[in-house]
Amino acid sequence: MKITKWYPILLTALIVSCASKEVARNNIKVHFKSLANDFAAVDMSLYDNNKFEIKTATLKMHGNEEYILELEGIWSREDSNYILTIEKLEKEELLEYFFGDQEYGESGFDIISENKVKFPIDREFLIINSVMCRRQ
Repeated sequence: MKITKWYPILLTALIVSCASKEVARNNIKVHFKSLANDFAAVDMSLYDNNKFEIKTATLKMHGNEEYILELEGIWSREDSNYILTIEKLEKEELLEYFFGDQEYGESGFDIISENKVKFPIDREFLIINSVMCRRQ
């Protein structure tokens, strides 16, 4: 009988614990979002728990298929830069395509290795996947 008496309390504690972990991921520390364009919607979020995600979706134009790409990983801070370490990168050339300097301007990123990039903490604009993004 004593076990059943505590069961609702334990169940409530478990639910609250799981819910609080989900909330932690949603606490955005740094957020960049694409400016209006005809190419793609881009969203980059760095969370308080040192995880990051970048979501990009090409916009359907002229009968082309929509292409969605998501990158995830961990971020850290070193001196006056954020360092992004990408967990799963399908192709190395995606790094240069995604974060490399574009023909119309500097992306704001420096590629450090095959799965790491950095950008200045005080940067207001970045070019991600050929799309200009602004800090929110």
